[in-house]
Amino acid sequence: MEFLRREEVLAACRPYLKGGWFVYFLIRDGEIIYVGKSENPISRVSQHIHTHIRKFDSYHIIEVPEGEDVDDVERQYILNFRPVFNFMVEFPKSFVAIGETVEARIRYRIAAGQAPMGAARAEGLNPQSFYSTPFYRELVGKPPAPSRRKKALDDVGPLAL
Repeated sequence: MEFLRREEVLAACRPYLKGGWFVYFLIRDGEIIYVGKSENPISRVSQHIHTHIRKFDSYHIIEVPEGEDVDDVERQYILNFRPVFNFMVEFPKSFVAIGETVEARIRYRIAAGQAPMGAARAEGLNPQSFYSTPFYRELVGKPPAPSRRKKALDDVGPLAL
């Protein structure tokens, strides 16, 4: 391995991103999978790394020029790139980004490899209630199986009193 000289390291360094607003892009396999905004993008990207919700292999950060509306800049990038982990709702003549809903966070967890029931539990949902929702059936593609307790009762048959 060839080591860099001090001048090469200093020439390639970037200033610490502090003050103002930034838009960041999470990238996986050459595709932009998420666009976000933050006043502290290094910390925000680090949060994405540690939560493992959105797996990515690289990122890019741009500074939003002073006087520009950071929400508009983020929205335009989302509209242009259509990242898989950004959700948009269409209204007449405009688009509005939706905040991360429980359903969206569950989808992120599942995309990261977590089981649907574990994802629901991690988001504070009652797994048995979640199990019977249409959203669960949409995720797993099949109707829920009967609970073990109900199956055991069915196997026993009617109780004689």
